[in-house]
Amino acid sequence: MSYEDFDKLKAMYTQLIELVCYSKETDSEDEKIDCLLKMFQIVRACLKFSPYTHFYTQVLIDIIVKTYNTKVFRSDLLFKSQIGVFIEETKYSPNDFFSELEEDEYTTQILLLKWVQEIDKISAKKHNEYMKFFENIRDLLIENFIEKKTDLKERLELISKYSNNSLVRNLSVPEKLFLYETKRVFDIHYVNTKPAHALFLDTKFKTKYICDTELSFEERRLDVEKIVEIMKEKHIVAEEVYELQNAEEQIRFELFKVIQNNFKIGRAHV
Repeated sequence: MSYEDFDKLKAMYTQLIELVCYSKETDSEDEKIDCLLKMFQIVRACLKFSPYTHFYTQVLIDIIVKTYNTKVFRSDLLFKSQIGVFIEETKYSPNDFFSELEEDEYTTQILLLKWVQEIDKISAKKHNEYMKFFENIRDLLIENFIEKKTDLKERLELISKYSNNSLVRNLSVPEKLFLYETKRVFDIHYVNTKPAHALFLDTKFKTKYICDTELSFEERRLDVEKIVEIMKEKHIVAEEVYELQNAEEQIRFELFKVIQNNFKIGRAHV
């Protein structure tokens, strides 16, 4: 992925900023909802660009909406999201009050409530101040995104270097993790436990199971054999999904799966 490709993401983020700003400044409820729907279209386009944009796009939208709603430059959300980019301008420094404030869980329902929350009329001067701040955030997020993609490419190249080695492929998963930690693919913590040492991968993720079909109350009361038959007829399968907090965790998780499943990879293309 070249720097020219990231110009496309920058253009989409610029469009996103203008759209969200317009939605917050307009008095029309219909226009607010229309902007919300258009926002989801841009988010999908960003995801097609790269699945890693999920974390950055969410933070950008959150910062824009909450800056309008609170009248404070919400740079604290950069750190609460664990992206941790540094913003040099002192006037954009995280506000102490909001830095300590616990944020609502990020859901579509909560986003909608904050999206349509009424605000005071914004002057042209304040609009320009906000735009400059959001564009600054946009550039910082993309810069961090580029660093993450570069970091992923370097880690994949290290795995690629050894993945075709028969000695490496015959190692157990913990042994491979130890090897790749030694080669700086992971940061692994060794915790001294009794009666033996334990190996912990420094990645946190939640496992969930989702299903797009439900059984009716009557169907749930049927015998197990009949329920299994219905499951087969409706092709009901609960799928395992993982909840990751930031791009770094996603990178670590994906690399862990590459090693865990003994994938043989060629030259890294990211």
